Amino acid sequence: MKLTKHIGIAIATAFLCVIPIFYATDAADQNQVYEINIDDGEIPDLGLSIDKDRSFKITEVKPPQVTIIYGSLEPLDGAEISLYFYDYDLTTYMEEHILMYESNVVKSYSYRVISWENNTQRYALLYEHLTGDYNYGLVEFTHGTTLASVNIRLRKNMYSDAQLIEMIDKLEAKAQELLSIQTLSEIEGQVTGFTIPMKHIKVSLSDGEITNETTTDAEGNYNFSRPISKGKEYNLTVTFSYAINSTTLFSLHYQENNQTVISFSRPFTVDSASDLRQDIALDQELQQYYGGEWAKTFASMYVHFTEALEFYKIGLDVDVNFQLPLDIYTFCSDQTGTRYWYNTPGKSYITISADKSIHESVYRPRNREYHEFSHYMMHTIYQKWPAP
Repeated sequence: MKLTKHIGIAIATAFLCVIPIFYATDAADQNQVYEINIDDGEIPDLGLSIDKDRSFKITEVKPPQVTIIYGSLEPLDGAEISLYFYDYDLTTYMEEHILMYESNVVKSYSYRVISWENNTQRYALLYEHLTGDYNYGLVEFTHGTTLASVNIRLRKNMYSDAQLIEMIDKLEAKAQELLSIQTLSEIEGQVTGFTIPMKHIKVSLSDGEITNETTTDAEGNYNFSRPISKGKEYNLTVTFSYAINSTTLFSLHYQENNQTVISFSRPFTVDSASDLRQDIALDQELQQYYGGEWAKTFASMYVHFTEALEFYKIGLDVDVNFQLPLDIYTFCSDQTGTRYWYNTPGKSYITISADKSIHESVYRPRNREYHEFSHYMMHTIYQKWPAP
């Protein structure tokens, strides 16, 4: 896809500004546009006040654009930050502009280059126009498919090279900050096991600083409505606990006496709108998670314990609120065996031996999940272990 061209080098009395030539299109997808307020561009110690009347946000063109202007462009000093939200790779654009500036500024006798650095993700050029009254600075860098353009013009008789460098650094830092302002506000998906929805299973979303938790619905769907930063890495964790209204009814554990609930985590980065949907098929994701092919037993075991629970809770209308949560320990030793344990005061739990925990076990589900859970329900109904 050919990139939109930008107008190039500023002449002696013009402000150096990279301006995209827009073509009329349908309204841009709002999920692709950063919701940046003009107020977000304020830099208190920049020395140039923000011009809110001339700053603007355009979402009806492609690429959508946000531009924040500081100071006055004519006849005084000025600066601006522009963000352009493309939906394709910008490497070619960067390469072409690097060649253009090298040819027209860096190698020209009309300019004194203060500094020049470049690569295909970022270039920065600061220079003096020898026959004019101004020094200029520009930085452009890519952030995924977003282009950030930073430009500044300062009068030579009022600002030194060091001040130009300091101010362009502040502008670039502000542009980086603006790119972290979130717009994509929803992560959603479905959790399944063998194509069966994993009902009411716990799901959490973390960016390393903030963690949100939820549970799937009856169709295995989950949703997080929270600010999402484009280009940032997130971690999605599924924990094998069945929970409704903050009450955990049962949890799966790996081996006896292990209080940690089995979980699966998937790191991902939001680079486009398609990354906002994260479907998880646990029987496929977990193949090597707990030691090879046995791992998929957790997906099938969760499904079958859900079936047993809902048979009593929904089908027979039994109150299952008894010594919760019911902990289920898998891959236990032969000595511990497969059984329902009721003789610990205030606590009930199930253990399943290693040979019966595998997905291929002939005991699944009737003589494993259904059988052991029914012992628990007998205890629940009588509120004590019934005498023979």
